[in-house]
Amino acid sequence: MKVLDIFSWLPAEEVSLEEVKSVFMNYKNGIEIDEYVVLEDLPENVSEYIVECMEGLKHEGKKVTTLIKEDKVVALVGYQDKEIF
Repeated sequence: MKVLDIFSWLPAEEVSLEEVKSVFMNYKNGIEIDEYVVLEDLPENVSEYIVECMEGLKHEGKKVTTLIKEDKVVALVGYQDKEIF
């Protein structure tokens, strides 16, 4: 599995891109992080900007996972199951 893109809406002081990637990889390995909810789809009532980001990643052929903290989308992770590079 290869992470190709990360869109984060939290400041780097709060969560780094490496931490977002770590939460995602833990999720994929069956390890939950209490602070985050990880979904394979978008929850209802997200901004159009987040929807556009997800659609753009999917249009590029990537799978997308959503990280949620305190009931807000805080990051999108675009990835592929198999490394192609």
